Amino acid sequence: MFFLLSCTAGIVAQSMTVKGTVTDEKGVTLIGVSILVEGTSTGTTTDLDGTYELKADKGASLQFSYTGFTMQTIVVGDNAKIDVSCSPMSRYWMRLW
Repeated sequence: MFFLLSCTAGIVAQSMTVKGTVTDEKGVTLIGVSILVEGTSTGTTTDLDGTYELKADKGASLQFSYTGFTMQTIVVGDNAKIDVSCSPMSRYWMRLW
């Protein structure tokens, strides 16, 4: 029984608090960017300073979306600080949207 417990202990995902700031390509902070842990209902939005904080497992994918900007997906690695720079959509896509 002990052997089974010690084998499964290494399989459990390691949850961590991920923090960061979201800016546009000029470095201006973006308020209200949606951040979602892909495949879950866990998410948050950036505050007035463009910062966010949420819990995610190492290896999880974070989706950053903001109206008028290209959506980005970033995988959580060993670093608990993930700063993101968002690029505006091209005018072509804006017209179709």
